[in-house]
Amino acid sequence: IISLCSLLFISGYSYAEDQVVKQNEDWTVQLDNALKNKKYRTAATLASNQNSAALIGRLKPWAENNDTVSQWLYAKALYDEKRYEDSAKWTFIAFFFTRYDASLCTNIYALNLEKSIVDNYPEVVEKSRSDRETINYAVSETIDYLKDVKLDNLTTRSPVWICELTDRLSGRELTLPSKDWRNIYESRLNQFIK
Repeated sequence: IISLCSLLFISGYSYAEDQVVKQNEDWTVQLDNALKNKKYRTAATLASNQNSAALIGRLKPWAENNDTVSQWLYAKALYDEKRYEDSAKWTFIAFFFTRYDASLCTNIYALNLEKSIVDNYPEVVEKSRSDRETINYAVSETIDYLKDVKLDNLTTRSPVWICELTDRLSGRELTLPSKDWRNIYESRLNQFIK
């Protein structure tokens, strides 16, 4: 499971600025398509090969649309640009949605994957917890953000990305019925706030 999680969350940026500019149109279209089609390993690979400043604008709408993997990638890009408070906010949001997505899985062992996923971003997570001022800002902003989530849109989520990491049995329902998702969200939000 841990190695599969590692494949999902490839981090680090390696291409030089001139290579990013030459491939700008190609990688943005490919990244959007990968995220749209829930091909998160491809999205993570594409993100790892781009300049973090270029990624921020591209990933922001995906993160704000509450795509959990995009939120992790966005938090990492913000961290790489030394926007530590914003990175901390999105780290906490990504952590919340990781837990929420795992809670929607029929296999209760999906919750055990949180640590593996969080461990793929050690420096980002560590920085988000590094000082009281950053934590206070990030937690306050995260709670405000999570309270504003339109609960009617929750059924459009795709938590299968994490459910599949624990269960690949064909013909088996991977997620709880979507009619229950709102109550699970409210329960998780109350736990987070406490």
